[in-house]
Amino acid sequence: MKTLTSAAIALLAGMTVAFAQSPTHESTRPHGTVGVHGGVAFSAEHGAVIRQHATGQHHQSYQEPGFHAQVGATLPPSAPHHPLPHGLVTQVPSAGSHHYSVVNDRYVIVDPSNRRIVHTFD
Repeated sequence: MKTLTSAAIALLAGMTVAFAQSPTHESTRPHGTVGVHGGVAFSAEHGAVIRQHATGQHHQSYQEPGFHAQVGATLPPSAPHHPLPHGLVTQVPSAGSHHYSVVNDRYVIVDPSNRRIVHTFD
């Protein structure tokens, strides 16, 4: 029993370290579950606001065969990115420095200083 308890504690400790090293937590769960990057929480509702804004602004999806729009990836050099919608920044002021892009039909939040994807919406 002691060995099983020690193994469980070691497993949990390893999972905690792995999660702490991840640049952000990507959420695909419904009902407003958030992903957090740099203290900024993004929800599924924020993704809907970005989709609506991108559609209204006629921002087309940038297509890059073979590119996987995932957290930690660097946005391709020619992929455009845009400031977050004003309404979203009003709701989440700490998100004001982030941008969004649509790549391979996937909506992503980008750190414009290094073009790294910090959150994705499904």
